[in-house]
Amino acid sequence: MTLGATRLAVQDLQSRANQPMTSTDGRFTLIFNGEVTNFHQLRHRLQLRGCRFRTEGDTEVLLQGWAELGPSVLSELEGFFAFAILDRLEDRLILARDAFGIKPLFISGGPWGVAFASELPSLLALTGQRPALDTDVAVDYLLWGAYDRGRRTFIAGIERAEQGTWQGIDLQRRRVEPAQRFWWPPIDETFRGTAAEAAGHVRDLVIDSVHRNLRSDVPVGVALSGGLDSSVLASVARYCQPDSDIATFSYIEPGSPDCEERWSSLVAAELGTEHRQVRIDDGDLRRDLDTLILAQGEPFGSTSIYAQYCVYRRVREEGIVVTLDGQGGDEVFAGYDGYPGPYLAGLVRAGRVRDAVRGYRNWSAAHGHDPSDGAQKVATALVPGVGRRVAGWSLRAYTAPLAALLTVPMTPIDPLLADGIGQRSVGRGLVASQRRALLGDGLVQLLRHGDRNSMHFSVESRVPLLDRRLVSFVLSLPEPFLAVSDGRTKGLLRAAMAGIVPRPVLERTDKIGFRTPQAAWLAADPGWASRMVAQSGELDVLHTDRVIRYLVQTTRPARPPFDAAAWRLVNLYRWASLLGVA
Repeated sequence: MTLGATRLAVQDLQSRANQPMTSTDGRFTLIFNGEVTNFHQLRHRLQLRGCRFRTEGDTEVLLQGWAELGPSVLSELEGFFAFAILDRLEDRLILARDAFGIKPLFISGGPWGVAFASELPSLLALTGQRPALDTDVAVDYLLWGAYDRGRRTFIAGIERAEQGTWQGIDLQRRRVEPAQRFWWPPIDETFRGTAAEAAGHVRDLVIDSVHRNLRSDVPVGVALSGGLDSSVLASVARYCQPDSDIATFSYIEPGSPDCEERWSSLVAAELGTEHRQVRIDDGDLRRDLDTLILAQGEPFGSTSIYAQYCVYRRVREEGIVVTLDGQGGDEVFAGYDGYPGPYLAGLVRAGRVRDAVRGYRNWSAAHGHDPSDGAQKVATALVPGVGRRVAGWSLRAYTAPLAALLTVPMTPIDPLLADGIGQRSVGRGLVASQRRALLGDGLVQLLRHGDRNSMHFSVESRVPLLDRRLVSFVLSLPEPFLAVSDGRTKGLLRAAMAGIVPRPVLERTDKIGFRTPQAAWLAADPGWASRMVAQSGELDVLHTDRVIRYLVQTTRPARPPFDAAAWRLVNLYRWASLLGVA
């Protein structure tokens, strides 16, 4: 049995805190990636049980916590982590991954044994096997843009550990035991207070989480997009540390309608942060593409990930080692489009038709959508079978040109859509959809992007809004507290942050998101995409000659802008070439 780790020192920078770390009695050895943000509180409880500590960081707290409490310690942890603990007495290895899957953990087994790692290239080196493409995963990605769904990865035989679980490996028998879930938030409505009281409690929970996530023995900064969630973190950081220097970092694209420079600069000026802006030229992505793909480890959805990559590069250049990031805020507080379908459908099922009509009007005012759009969302949630068929027809028409490039049959449409349509929880469809977004498809992709980009530059990205106490509380609230009202999403968070976040940001009704001028970047060199594929070699899942012709056609100046499907083709080919995937 061999354990190894490369440590990014954030708490207790002395060599005494290095890993692997072994308990004083020699029974347990731990390797650990991530941060236990409430380790001070856990350390105090363990000291009351008689534990003594040699270090000042969270690694030893986790180690002694497991030695004292076993798997039950997992319910005590806030933060983000993937860890392995060797138990020499039981000849057993324990693997665990945090509640939201913020930190990665890959596992592979074969006749040679069991291997695990936080990155695919590392795992491939350990197994010594020639990697083979998982065809179903690749087809899902190419046709629908779906990836990081469930345990399967792009490489056959390698799985990712499911978030919020732990599992044992019997080293005598070389057998991986079934995973055990240690957290799954209920969605029952248990809160009995007023909306104002709920907002006050959210305020306390957010402040407490940010305060814990600011604890570090190295410099901390904030990734500030200009949107509500990142502005909340920057503002609460200033609230917690009124006299400290705070560095903020933003990606901007001058002249673009999606540029949020106005908002990020406003927040930085009001908070008095040391603000840094990151700009990207259209040739930068082509230059850095292979490095970016290797940093991500698996194919990804769009070039917005490159903008984030460049932000973290600048963060490290400025000497910042830890950042706060607003990821998860939309899922926790029902952002994006406000989840109108499941919420309004739940009201209709509960017989509250007038409330549903009022909610529909609020949602329309917030987003300016065509009335038929909202009606379709509600109908889809009410009658999932019909919704799947309509969506299936639409998506099949959209993907027909891509399907012609495949050497294998198209993935059936129903499995793809089943998780996203048809929430049946009467009166709780909104929070059920939030939980699915938090722990199912969607957020896990964004968390992967952020973790791989930040760690590539030895930066630890922390996500204070993904706090289990905060999430559990929000999912216990009456749904009207979370639904779109007075033309705005995330009303609960806005109310909670009044007096802390600059008022103009709290009053924004638009949502831009993290976007890049992907079409302009990639169409600047029309032949680039087809050259990348031609240089990458063959993939069994695709007719490479057809792919090249498709890319030549879709990237011609006379054609529509370079589309997302073309990006996925380039990304898959380059990734397979770089990792030697057959």
